Amino acid sequence: MFLKGKKTTGRSLKLYSFEQKGAGRKASFIVKKFKKSAVERNRYKRILREIYRLNKNALKPDVWLVLIALKPLSEAGAASLETEFIKICREAGIII
Repeated sequence: MFLKGKKTTGRSLKLYSFEQKGAGRKASFIVKKFKKSAVERNRYKRILREIYRLNKNALKPDVWLVLIALKPLSEAGAASLETEFIKICREAGIII
């Protein structure tokens, strides 16, 4: 995934995408340890999963992706993360 996939980076998110025919849509979410609290990291993962869930119908059907949060959410904000997710997906060419 990291070797053959396409990497797209925004201010707060990094996206690795890989199109695999007939494999279906898969997503993974990673939050860097910018905060030591596991509770906060899990909260950020839930927010990233929700952003993906709300926008997955706009993505191509056979794409695998890894979404990595680079900055704390308090600096970015959930609404701006969703805007950035759509932007980097468009740059990666995985939006229908």
